[in-house]
Amino acid sequence: MRGDDDPAPGESSEPADWHALIRAERRRLGITQTELAERSGLSPETVRKYEAGSRTPTRASIERVLAALQAPHTTVRRVLLDLGMAAPGSLYGLGGVEDYRFTVPELRAFVEETPWPQFVINNTLEIVVANAATQALWEMDLSPQVLERTRARVNLLAILVHHRLRQSLKNRFEIMAIVVSVLKVFPESRTLLEAPGSLFAEVFDAFAATDPKAINKLYALWDRTPPASQKLRWNFPVVWSEPEIGDIRMIGTVTAASHVNSLVFVDWIPRDGPSHVQLEALLASRALRIGDGARSRGASARRPPPTRKPRTGL
Repeated sequence: MRGDDDPAPGESSEPADWHALIRAERRRLGITQTELAERSGLSPETVRKYEAGSRTPTRASIERVLAALQAPHTTVRRVLLDLGMAAPGSLYGLGGVEDYRFTVPELRAFVEETPWPQFVINNTLEIVVANAATQALWEMDLSPQVLERTRARVNLLAILVHHRLRQSLKNRFEIMAIVVSVLKVFPESRTLLEAPGSLFAEVFDAFAATDPKAINKLYALWDRTPPASQKLRWNFPVVWSEPEIGDIRMIGTVTAASHVNSLVFVDWIPRDGPSHVQLEALLASRALRIGDGARSRGASARRPPPTRKPRTGL
């Protein structure tokens, strides 16, 4: 005879129905139906019927069961949604946490703690903040003052035709295709090339003026590139090449910074030890030691100009 902790015949290892999720969580916790009933203040018969799916719980009852199970938030959401009940919108607890999102001033400080190129973009692909390593690698001024007054010039599409990236980013068009796929996710962005607004008109003008071949490539990529799949985190390859160093291979990683403000982190992380050494050497050659960029730049900005003394004989 099968006990209440034995798997049902043909039961999936990844339950989908709310009652199967409850049963799976109870087994993971290592308690019996009777113990779950005691912890949730319900009768053992009620718990058995819940797990069998023969009785639909009220909101109050299922929340008591989930609390007794100490269920992870992902399970809480799946159970409530499968029951047709409103589920919490945040993965930071039923009550939500308001201060987990980054503000722009917080982002400016945070990115400087990262020992490789890291920047933040918004849903129109504008660079919002960029750390010192990014600015040194790209040889671009992306200080807050510049970012606040030149939207088109700090758009990621426009940056991809900047002279330094044209020369050194070997898989530039592959990354351009990724940028296009991200743009095509947003319904309002899908007609940018057909009827661009003023911002993207400036971006496309930068393409045409800086690299005439790139604008044709952009249109071709737009025609054949499907929208990106929407994930919280995803990677792409980055290959940076310098004549005196060779190829520096990095992993581009995109992660959320603020869902509300549509901000994401973009990291260019050295793929291996040799790539890290090469990147460090390159940034050091540009008077920026990786990991010390913010401090060295800040110190040089505050250092007064040297006082010129008259030459004297020895």
